Amino acid sequence: MREMYVVTWNVHGMKDVDRMKDASESMRKKDVCIVVFTETHFDNHDCPEFDAIASKFGYKCFHVTRLMRRFDNGSGGVTIMVDERLKSRFIKESQNEDLIWVCVEFENEKVFVGGAYLVPPSSTRTHKAKELVTEIGGDVARFCLEGQVILAGDWNCKVGQPEKECLLEKVCRQHMMSEVRE
Repeated sequence: MREMYVVTWNVHGMKDVDRMKDASESMRKKDVCIVVFTETHFDNHDCPEFDAIASKFGYKCFHVTRLMRRFDNGSGGVTIMVDERLKSRFIKESQNEDLIWVCVEFENEKVFVGGAYLVPPSSTRTHKAKELVTEIGGDVARFCLEGQVILAGDWNCKVGQPEKECLLEKVCRQHMMSEVRE
């Protein structure tokens, strides 16, 4: 392997077996080495099911799930899927939910891959998001001393302002798409 393709993809829920299969198959067809899925909505029952599906396509998975609160209908969750041809291992999971780190060895170099999901500002979990950002800073500083760092995820932030007219020119908000499309 001379190149390593990394994708981040907010799947907005992937509890359906067909979606799990489609996501794994799509990444394999594109020869993606590492995928950071956010908002998987997985619980502990879904993880082994996805692991089995991903394994059929040559991937190993690492998950962080969120404890569901009353009235939650699925939210959060991060899964990092790594090509089995690469040596990979779990490094750490945040106690603040929705942050996981994996170490991947690529061409004799350590690459620390972090997957994060930060809740939107309107969430009741906003206080945890602020703690998570602080934790991410410490993790990145530490892992940079040992190898390369890739941090991917959903930060629930927008770039720009909603569409408005400005000096006879229309300005639109830019959305950064992280999903790989066929």
